[in-house]
Amino acid sequence: MMNNLTPKQQRWRKLWPAGFIALLATIQLLLIFAIIGLETTSLLSDLYHAMSFAGFYCSLFFMITWISMFAVSK
Repeated sequence: MMNNLTPKQQRWRKLWPAGFIALLATIQLLLIFAIIGLETTSLLSDLYHAMSFAGFYCSLFFMITWISMFAVSK
């Protein structure tokens, strides 16, 4: 597989091995679940003072980056 890659792609794969990227993506996925869980708990505990729902917006952005990281690690 390394034979048909450009030298730049080979350096990238050597610097960032697929297993390391997959580990980072898995940690990011767990943190996304924590963000969503904490935001939901916050809303359920005090809906009147909840204003921005920033946890949900941020988790959408982090979902996109998590999917991208797993795609790169393949």
